[in-house]
Amino acid sequence: MAERYTKLFSLEDNLYCEGAPLIIRGGRLLRDGYTGKLLAQLKFQNISCKTITTAELRLTTVDSAGRLAEEPVFHRYLDLNVPRDSDFGQKSAVVIPGADIQYFTAVVTEVIFDDGSSWTWDNRPWKALKEHKLLADEFQDEELATQYRIRYGTDCKFAPVEDAELWFCTCGAVNHLDERSCHNCRRVYSALKDVNISSLKSECAERLENEKEQQAQDDIDAKEKRKNLRSLVLALIPVFIVIALVCVFVPREIKNHERYENAQALVDSGQYDKAAEAFDSLGNYKDSSTQSESNIPYERNLELMRYAETANPVGLKLIDVNQSSLSEDDDISIIMYQAAADRFKELGDYKDSAELSEKCLKAIEDIKTAKLQAKYDDAAALLADKQFCLARDAFVELGSFKDSASMAKEAIYQKAMQLFGFMSQQNIRNVWVKLSTETDVPGIISFSKDFALSNGEGYITEFKAACGKDKVDFVLEDQPSEGLVPFQDALTELFKSLGDYKESSDYIPQITRLCDYTREFYELVEKGDVYGAYDWLSAYEYEFEDRDYWLNLLEMYKPYCGYWVLNTGDRSLIPYIAGDSNNGTNVCTGFTTSVIIGDGTATLKLDTDDGKYTLNFTTELGNAKGFSSSIPPFNYFVNISVLNKLAIMKYNSAGNILSSCDYSPS
Repeated sequence: MAERYTKLFSLEDNLYCEGAPLIIRGGRLLRDGYTGKLLAQLKFQNISCKTITTAELRLTTVDSAGRLAEEPVFHRYLDLNVPRDSDFGQKSAVVIPGADIQYFTAVVTEVIFDDGSSWTWDNRPWKALKEHKLLADEFQDEELATQYRIRYGTDCKFAPVEDAELWFCTCGAVNHLDERSCHNCRRVYSALKDVNISSLKSECAERLENEKEQQAQDDIDAKEKRKNLRSLVLALIPVFIVIALVCVFVPREIKNHERYENAQALVDSGQYDKAAEAFDSLGNYKDSSTQSESNIPYERNLELMRYAETANPVGLKLIDVNQSSLSEDDDISIIMYQAAADRFKELGDYKDSAELSEKCLKAIEDIKTAKLQAKYDDAAALLADKQFCLARDAFVELGSFKDSASMAKEAIYQKAMQLFGFMSQQNIRNVWVKLSTETDVPGIISFSKDFALSNGEGYITEFKAACGKDKVDFVLEDQPSEGLVPFQDALTELFKSLGDYKESSDYIPQITRLCDYTREFYELVEKGDVYGAYDWLSAYEYEFEDRDYWLNLLEMYKPYCGYWVLNTGDRSLIPYIAGDSNNGTNVCTGFTTSVIIGDGTATLKLDTDDGKYTLNFTTELGNAKGFSSSIPPFNYFVNISVLNKLAIMKYNSAGNILSSCDYSPS
């Protein structure tokens, strides 16, 4: 399995500053093969009588060109509970900014203790302490070291040494010079440092001589015993062989079995590194090599998966990742699942490793999908809140997830529809705008103060509501600023930008129709409402082509429009013209007339009260002297008489009046 971390630099061991409550035991600069980040990992030892709860570290980094970093790196070790002689820091990593860092220097600037007191660095140098030598290395004689342990105790390992304001005991403990005896083993320092080497050597020589003499006597005794036992041994050789086999192999088997069970217990308790060492030490006993190479990594990965399932940061320790080195965007579950997937894959076909690797990858995809779904829901919430541009940006960021691309268009479509709804209900004739679809660029709505006043105090409020919660600035100005366009043009372009999305293209002609401000007039003319058209045009305040022509024309046809009741004459003439003579029994006592102005002609339309008859009489446009109709062999003529009566006359082909009637205005 490839190592994840590469060591780039090691700090000098056992750095100490006079008066400091701790020693910097060591440190190293590492590169994380997974993330590419640089990490500093240091180890400290508390040499104070007080328990340390907090420590602040300052690192000064140097790049490959020998340049110091502009700012040092600070790191605080918090929530500690480190009594005297205990170590800390080795399981934490400090993230080093930058990529071209070659080495660093380290100082501890502050230490806080459990009683509330503290120590602050006073800029004294941090220097390496003297080497703490083993007894055999100090005396350069293993037998002399043995004699030292006989005199002072079997736990003696090191030669006592004094450095700065500290002294190191033979048991390995660090003491202060004001401590007369070792706080660990209680040996008196003065006795340890004033050892009489000559007497120690004499004792050693005497011991070795005694051991030599004893060995010689033991050899003589052994020779005599061997002679006496030779015959017995020859007779009991088969028995000895069996006993020897039992004595050699049975204890060894029992011991190996016990060691195997202990190693398995380490696996069960999650102490995987110790378990691997224990199985390695068993060599080929049972499946120890398989346990070390395959099963322990397998069990470690299973535990890593369990931590990943609950996003428990404790699992990061299994892959040597410090949570403080991760950014806010890093997902610890994904990091742990990915590490587990890679390591299961390296295990090949061991048990169900391949399936578990795929399961981890599937879990990663599920997490990513869940995150995308959460972002999708947030985008949908923005859209529901009418933050159209923000919603569009959020959907665009989601790329091809679900229907995000379509929903990005939906956000702008809803913005356009809201503005269209406002346009359908409100006057936007003199409104100039810049409709923004950029989140950080506000739209601009411009119109004059008089226009705002004429449309009422609620106009701007309703306009703002139509813009949703997108940024928009309302500007009151008599002339629109440069870059602004009529509202209807901007809204048309907004719908065009949506292409064929939904009914976007259908709204473009509707906008044109809504902005045809003379449309209502022509609709009135088209249905023959002369009075309505005249009143509309008379009240119209804006420029209108051929206004006077139309007013005169409408004024000309006004007398022909209205409701008429029978005055005198042939009451059955109208039914007859309509083709329903019935021997003159059907009569018409009243009707309504209107004049429909067309292209070159005007048509007088007559509708009876009962709705049974509708007649059309025409004349040349601009002529109000009378309207005519022809149903061979007869001709009909309608005009306003000098008595303001609507007269209807029936002629034959010779021009003789055959029948007539007239109606009075009601």
